[in-house]
Amino acid sequence: MIRARRIPFIFWLQDLYGEGATRVLRRRIPVFGAALGRAFGWYERRLLKRSSHIVVITRDFLEYLPGAARQRRTTVIENWAPIDALPVLPKSNDWSRQQGLDDKICLLYSGTLGMKHNPSLLLELARNLREHPEVRVVVISEGAGAEFLEQQKLALALGLDNLLLMEFQPFERMPEVHASANVLVAILEPDAGVFAVPSKVLTYLCAKRSLLLAVPSANLAARTVKQADAGLAVEPDDVAGFVAAAGRLVDDPELWKNLAANGRSYAERTFDIGTITDWFEAIFAKVTASPQGLLVNIKEEGV
Repeated sequence: MIRARRIPFIFWLQDLYGEGATRVLRRRIPVFGAALGRAFGWYERRLLKRSSHIVVITRDFLEYLPGAARQRRTTVIENWAPIDALPVLPKSNDWSRQQGLDDKICLLYSGTLGMKHNPSLLLELARNLREHPEVRVVVISEGAGAEFLEQQKLALALGLDNLLLMEFQPFERMPEVHASANVLVAILEPDAGVFAVPSKVLTYLCAKRSLLLAVPSANLAARTVKQADAGLAVEPDDVAGFVAAAGRLVDDPELWKNLAANGRSYAERTFDIGTITDWFEAIFAKVTASPQGLLVNIKEEGV
């Protein structure tokens, strides 16, 4: 209907679902996974080809756009977090006191645990830090990944009292939740590569807390954290390195404080909603003025 009425369609490409799904499903479902992934890819390419304009969140996506899609005008605008809605709060706050975390060293993961994530990494964190009575590994999630952690915690009988599993918290409490952490954790499977960028990392930067990532080094999230000097990042299959980086942060409060300050400073410099709004409004104006324009014009706006 949109195409019939010649209404411009702008594709805001947040993930390369086709590429990512093919890689993950091929491994998870050996016989039918690749075919299912290709079906996702076909539909995604069809939408891209029919778009009037494409906004991608990283230049990494550009080489994977189908030929017809590259003939549309394309703009790179990196994602951001709503920093004005994410104030820096003290570690001791209503939420942390309710959870008994205000006097603990807390490594916190918050978000989905789906096919792009390996929850075993979080289990290993808790297992290797259980000799530190002052440390808690907190996982706020729901679904298959959270259920796996719950089952493993019970089945392994490792005495993982330091692993706290919680359901998703109300959105309005997010600043308190993140402030309760000393270290905020993000993970991403090797198969995801450059095809998915965990947006939670941008929200984490606003919290003024250090980051610990098990994310492919080629991924924009890892590059951003390195650029901002806001945390420690290792490859997702480097379990020993991940655990060692966590131990380094636990043992060095001055390090995590410096990394935290760097992260918030980066967010304050780059997450300017006024500037970002101007970029999108300029795209809307160009597309509505000439919705059928097909000249290649890859423009990059970055945060």
